[in-house]
Amino acid sequence: MVDTCLVATIVAADTRTYHRLTKLPVGQGPDDSSFVSMDPDTRPPPFKYFEGVELESLPEDFSSSPADAFAALSSETESSSVSRLDSRDLARLLYLSAGVVRTAPRANGGRAFFRAAMSAGNLHPLDIYVALGDVEGMKAGLYHFQPLEFSLVRLDERDVRAPLASASVSEAVASSAASLIVTAIPWRQAWKYGERGWRHLYWDAGTLLANLLGAAKTVGMPSTLLTGFVDADVAELAGVDRNLEFPVAIVAMGHGSRKPVRISGEARGRPRSVLPESTVAFPLTAAAQREGDLQTSADVERWREASERWTLRPIDPIPPSGRTLDEVVRQRGSTRRMRRTTVAATAANSLLKVLQLGTVAEADVTGDILMTHFLSVHGVEGIEPGLYVLGEGELQRRLSGDLRARAQHICHDQRLGGDSAITFFHTVDLERVFERFGARGYRIANLEAGLISGRLALAAFALGYGATSLTFFDDEAGEFLETDDACLLATSVGVPDYRSVPGGHPRAPAELHRYQALVTDLTGATESDRPSDGW
Repeated sequence: MVDTCLVATIVAADTRTYHRLTKLPVGQGPDDSSFVSMDPDTRPPPFKYFEGVELESLPEDFSSSPADAFAALSSETESSSVSRLDSRDLARLLYLSAGVVRTAPRANGGRAFFRAAMSAGNLHPLDIYVALGDVEGMKAGLYHFQPLEFSLVRLDERDVRAPLASASVSEAVASSAASLIVTAIPWRQAWKYGERGWRHLYWDAGTLLANLLGAAKTVGMPSTLLTGFVDADVAELAGVDRNLEFPVAIVAMGHGSRKPVRISGEARGRPRSVLPESTVAFPLTAAAQREGDLQTSADVERWREASERWTLRPIDPIPPSGRTLDEVVRQRGSTRRMRRTTVAATAANSLLKVLQLGTVAEADVTGDILMTHFLSVHGVEGIEPGLYVLGEGELQRRLSGDLRARAQHICHDQRLGGDSAITFFHTVDLERVFERFGARGYRIANLEAGLISGRLALAAFALGYGATSLTFFDDEAGEFLETDDACLLATSVGVPDYRSVPGGHPRAPAELHRYQALVTDLTGATESDRPSDGW
């Protein structure tokens, strides 16, 4: 039975209520009593499919960018800009952001699939729809990306950029060669994390966007990230119901030579998606998501004026890593075990510069910074161990001494929190976020934490180190950091204790032969008990 007082709380829930009820170690929020976390019989499928459709294969022979990986994380723009988009460019962007790079057998049957970007529990709740308008070698229309087959499904033969531009109040979408709609399927995350999984959706969106926007930047491809849009209109265009799946971001890519034309009527014969019978809806997640929805184009304009500043703040150049972003993405894998040793001071300086780049809602009109970053330093050449906060480009020490044990405990008692050379804690003043940006600001604050964590991970792997993102005990994190800000995510960077198997290629992911042995060694559990590619 569900407590009637609990039902009343859910009905009246707002985003503040959601945040409070999904703190750790309180639990996973007020899930229905019928929900059983990680029940093998209800495991959601890792991919979304459509009935009675033909797949349109994406090209596998796309070229890698020769640009250094730090070109994706710098405030400089590549001089040889590529504004037009062809099918190979699109294939590269999709593969480096959401492609399947590795696979392994599960102990209890079936297979685990690992993608190009980090995901909590390796659950990958995000899907990508592509509104094509002017891409060489491809027909206009709305498509769904099929990661495993590395193909597209054409859902609508009409050029939908015009209604998408209207829903997002964006000339960038109208003039794009293609615009990507990133959606989230909450059941994939909630299957393990319950109601707290809604936070993970936006963390995952951030790590995916770090890869996507970085891949575009290394070739000078114009890209515009949009987090403000009329949610119902974008959901209708994508054909999703806003309960079991909803849009979280739009990215306009490239410049098209043809403007979209206004379309009318509904798409005829749109394929029907196949949904698992085990799908469970979560009331707190639904209430918090809906509270942040924008209803009209005027709402979008007000939101954008208040919140979105997709700009890269100028910083001193980051020294080249000697590796390309394409190499880094293929070779990275969330580090699950680290050695307690030091990283170079030059590497730490590069990571600090990555933290200082602007992001989605990084600054308001007064120049205030949205996110604050704390560092539990355990092993960095030239820096005394202790707790630091990054302020105005400089580290300010808060505590001295060996904090490995405390950092490990704060990070949900995961060894990576203490075995790392540095564990970063990304925090935000939630009351200021709600006051200035409304309920939708909570979504974007979590997305921004994921974006920053994703960038740090790319930088760490480019430098030859390892990284992963970690969850945490909310209130204890605040006590440890001595801040009233809310901790949104932690990122662990250090020296990996093993070498990741390089990722494969489209339709040919690398096989992980010792994956289950590693997971069992780390947790004493089977893969079904603890998936292993994220926090």
